[in-house]
Order: sequence, then structure tokens, then C-alpha cells
Amino acid sequence: MPKRTREEAVKPAPRLSAVAQRRLRAAAAAAPPHATPEPARKPKPEKSVSNEELAQKRAEIEGKIAGRVRVLQGGGPAGVVEATEELSPARASPEGSSVTVAAAGSPSGRGEESALARIKRQRQEKRLDEDVEMLSPGEESEEDDVMGTTAESAAPVPSQFSSFVPTDENYNATNSSMTFRLQPGETLVLVGIYEIAVTKGSITISGAKLSDSSPKQTIYAPTTHALPVIEAPSKRRRDGSEKYLGAEIRITSHHSGLADIGKLCPTFNGVWKRPSKDHDSRSFSPIYSSTVNVPTLTIPSAWKTTLSSLLTRCTDGPRPPTILLTGSKSAGKSTFSRIFSNTLLTSGGVEGIAYLDIDPGQPEFTPPGSISLSILNSPILGPPFTHTHIPVRWHHIGYTSPREDPGHYINSIIDLLSAYRQQYASTPLIINTMGWTKGLGLELLQDILVHSQASDIIFLGNGAQSVSELVPPNTATFHELPSAAVAGATRFTPADLRTLHTMSYFHRQGLGDWNFSTPLTAIAPWMVPFTGPNRGVDAVHIMGEFIAPSEIVTAVEGTIVGIVVVAEHNFPGSSSSDVALPVLTAPLAPDVAECRGLAIIRAVDSEQGLLQMVSTVAQEEVERWDKEGLKVVLVRGRLELSPWEMIVPGGGGNGEIPWVSTVLGTKGRGAVWRVRRNVMRRGQQ
Repeated sequence: MPKRTREEAVKPAPRLSAVAQRRLRAAAAAAPPHATPEPARKPKPEKSVSNEELAQKRAEIEGKIAGRVRVLQGGGPAGVVEATEELSPARASPEGSSVTVAAAGSPSGRGEESALARIKRQRQEKRLDEDVEMLSPGEESEEDDVMGTTAESAAPVPSQFSSFVPTDENYNATNSSMTFRLQPGETLVLVGIYEIAVTKGSITISGAKLSDSSPKQTIYAPTTHALPVIEAPSKRRRDGSEKYLGAEIRITSHHSGLADIGKLCPTFNGVWKRPSKDHDSRSFSPIYSSTVNVPTLTIPSAWKTTLSSLLTRCTDGPRPPTILLTGSKSAGKSTFSRIFSNTLLTSGGVEGIAYLDIDPGQPEFTPPGSISLSILNSPILGPPFTHTHIPVRWHHIGYTSPREDPGHYINSIIDLLSAYRQQYASTPLIINTMGWTKGLGLELLQDILVHSQASDIIFLGNGAQSVSELVPPNTATFHELPSAAVAGATRFTPADLRTLHTMSYFHRQGLGDWNFSTPLTAIAPWMVPFTGPNRGVDAVHIMGEFIAPSEIVTAVEGTIVGIVVVAEHNFPGSSSSDVALPVLTAPLAPDVAECRGLAIIRAVDSEQGLLQMVSTVAQEEVERWDKEGLKVVLVRGRLELSPWEMIVPGGGGNGEIPWVSTVLGTKGRGAVWRVRRNVMRRGQQ
């Protein structure tokens, strides 16, 4: 575009919208000469203007436009150009007006017009055609009217979550159950805790295929994670044609104490209910549509091909594969592993799956700060905090990341792999890694690849090149897949989910039951002796840092510790120093020790040699350790206890709360509660 001269650089007048221009042209064309045009619609009372004022205002606007044309076309290098006819009030649009321009010294006005002058003239004519439009005062354009109406009536538009539409023929409900008859391809989303039984046909949910011959399954579907989608799939005939079958399912309420977690921790209040104020006595609610963004689980189409090939290798291959999942954070590694496990377990091809969970930040079957090896025999139909169990082998890392002690992390993985090869080598192995693929995390991943000897490496998300370069040629198949497509985003952070998982672990009572009626400060602790011949704890070990002997008691009170057992002949002995509490200075090697659970040390009574502990480990398990001659070591890392477990009074007494100090206020302020932080490193203070 050629540059304009200083004389031409005039700021253009504001342009009207195309809708306003069309309305003005139509109004001017319909009006008789020298007649005042009627407004397109009756003006609003607060903006009413007389016809005389409208005509006067119109004439002023037309005069300004004509003057602008003279300014823009005058004084150019091609000569002085003047407007030979001004616009009249009756000729308010380009169609009804005639604007002619003539170059000075040229009878025809264009006979000797240069190319530069012609380009300028054409631009001015185009600009004139666009700008010679006006709008009467007090009159709104259709565009402005639409925008105003939208702003005034802006209401959330419901989003469809279930393609199933309830009718009298396909839906039936009672006080505690609902029956749905799904057509092929129809989907249904529910939130809450419920039991599902397929009475006719088959369905898929979270990769698991359930039919009328499948046992009843309990589904945990909170809004902390993507809600599972129930779908009635199609079947193929042997001749290749499609055979569509529907499904009939019965959903029954399953009342669990896990639904009461919001009473203790308000952060998770309402995660088992649909986003509505209308609730009933059922423990679940169907979501057909909602104005709230609810996350739902969507399996990307790119995953299905890889899932199918892996399923074939697990059932028909010469030896079971070792599948390693890696990728960026929140890319769907745990989701893929659950879907694949469910698909494999419900396909009938295998009896069990070995699951090596080495993500200490978001573990699947153990509390945060742990890695483990589990054997799965049933589908996973809930988020991690709903199916915590005792794995076949478990190591306490003590941190939510291996950054603090990478050597101990790798040695623990090597021990878990050794346990798999010795006992479960004929079972397919799934390895779910952490979402750390840069720097030290990439180096740790390289060590894991070497020791695991994975046959298939699945990378989810972006940045696969750096990981693919670690795979030696002709050793493993590398699959690059997109991240999980989740409709909506959860409002909970990874730290919130770790808190939820930890609270779920400590409040669990038996299989499938929880008690959140009281915080941990109100639970009667175990009184465990750590001195004398009947001691229950043989030593305490603090990971990663040196603590002065005088601060040992302070460092362990109010903390989460791992209960680690070791054979007597592998126990290195303890050094009590100047305190009665025995301390183990050297860490235990993973190949001779394993974790059996977590506990909270509420207090240390040095005079009586007692530890006040809260744990979910069964008393029978502790008695078995004693019979087997195992030594018990409490290992303290840097795991966090939820503040709601500490600052909520436990009832009774004078209201004192463990691990919380009260400071008198100043300058009119009340007392201040301070949750005491234990001894930390300098870099963490």
C-alpha cells in the first residue's frame, strides 16, 4: 500500500455497521423528495426527538461528510479536486446522491488523470460510498439491538451430557433405584456412588465390558475426576454385518461413608451430587444436561487402535508384554492404564494383571508418597482414593517426588521389578510412571527403561522426541498418543487430590466403608511401647536430613510415617543417643524391607516410653509381625496431613488440639491459631 502524504493523513470518520447502512439506504429510498424520513421503528421514550430536529441533524451530518470529501480530495499532487454538488437532506445515501469530482485544468475531469491520481480517486470514492451513511439520534441499529438483547437475557445454555432421553417406555424409578433401557450407541452419565447390574444386553464403562452374566459392580463417580460414561455398544455378526443390541441396566443406591467426606473437609463438599439444588435420597443422580461444566471421560479415537493391538498381544502373544506409560503431567497416563486394565480384565483373555505404580505424587492403590506392585483381578471403577488396598509389595518413598532421594526411588523400583519376575512373570505388566520427563526426571526415566525391559512404551501428550531417543533400536515399540480428551476441567489441584487420598486412607474402616464423622484428633490412638522387651516399635528413621537428638521428638510428633518391617537378621540396630526414642540413622535397603501401612504419631511420651499412634493397620496384622520376628521401623518423610484433621476440635477436654498452638491477639484482635510446622531444611523454611 503506498504511503500517504502529510496532507492526506487525515483521521477517517467513524464507520457505521453494515446493518445500519442498509437500513438508512432503505429508509432514504422509500421517502419522497425533501420529505423527512420516518425512523425505522418507534424510538424509545427516553430518546424521542421531533421530526424537525431529525431533519436538522441529518443535514448537519451530510454537510460534514461533504466537507470531509472536499478536504480529502483537495491539495493533492494531481491538482485541486473539488466537489461540484453537495448532498441534500433528501439524498442521504450513495444510491440517492451524485457526487462528481473534477481535476483542475481538465475539462473532462479524467482525460489527463495520472495513475497515482486515479488510484487516489478510486480510494476516495470507495471510502465515500462506505462513510456517507448516518443514523438518526435515538434510533438503534438491528446489530446493537441484538447485542443488547443478548446481554440482557444472557443465561447459561445447558450442555448435553447424556444422549439418553428418559420416557415412560425406557425409564423407571423407585426410591432407591432406577432402570434404564438404552438403545445402541446411547450414553448415560451419572454422578455419585451406585451399584450397576446389567439385566439385558451389554454396556461399556471406563473400558470395562459388562453383560447380563457379569457380577454387580460398585461405581464411584465423584466430580473430582472425569465422570464415567455408560454406553450401549453395537456387536458385529460373524459375516461382518452390524447387529445392534440395546441394553437394560439397573442402578441401585450404595450408601457409603465416603460420601460424608465433605462434612469433615469442606473442600470436597458436594462432589457426589449433580450441580443442582434439587437432590433426593438416592446416592446417585443422572446428568442429562447441565449448565455447569462437568468433566466426563472421553476415550480418544487414537487410543482405540493401540488398545486393540495391546489386547491382542496380551491374549495371543508368545509371552506377556511389559507396557510402560509415560508422558507429560495430566496427560491421562492413569486414565489409559485404568481403561486398558478394565478392557483386558473383562475380555476374558487373562485372569490377572500386574500393576507397577511408580508415581509417588498420584499413586493408584496406595497413599501419596508410595510406590507399589499390585495384582488386579477385577476392573477399576473409581478414582484412586476409592480403591486403596494393600499391594503385594509396597515401598515408602516419603515424598511426593523422587527429587529428594532419587537413589532410594530407583532401588525401590528395582526391588519391585524383581518381585514381579520371581512371582508373576506370566502375567502382563503395566508400569505407570510419573509425569516428569525433563532434567532429572528424564534421567530417572532412562534408568526405569533399562531395568524394566519394557516391550511397549506409550507416550501421552507433547514432547515425545526426548523420550523416544532413549529407546534403543529394535528393543521396544514406541507409541505416541494424544492426551486424554476430557470434556470440562476439574477445579481440584493435585495437592487437593493428595489430601483427599490421604484422608480416605486414614478414615477407611474395612473393605468399602469409611467413617468421616470425627477427625483424627478425636480418634483414640494406639499406645505403642518403644522400650522394654514388649516394644512394638524398634526404631524411628527420618529421611533425608539430620536432626539433633534433642529435636527428635518434636520432629516426629504430628507427622505421617511409614510402617516398615524388616527381618531381624537384616535389622542394623539403633542409636538412641541422649533420648529414649530409638533412632535409626542409616536408611533401610528396599530389598530387605517393605512398607505395610501408614500411621500418624500423635504424641511421644518419653517418660513412659509410649507412642500415641493412629493407623488403619489391623491388630491381627501387627500380631503376625510379632510371630514372624519382624522388626518395626517408623520412617518419617515429608508427607502432609490435612489441616482439617488438626484444627477441628476432637471433642471433650478443654478444647486443646494436637499440633496447634494458640497465640493471644494484640490491638483488638482475637487469638490466632497456628499449625506448628515441624523441623524443615533450610531451603524449605
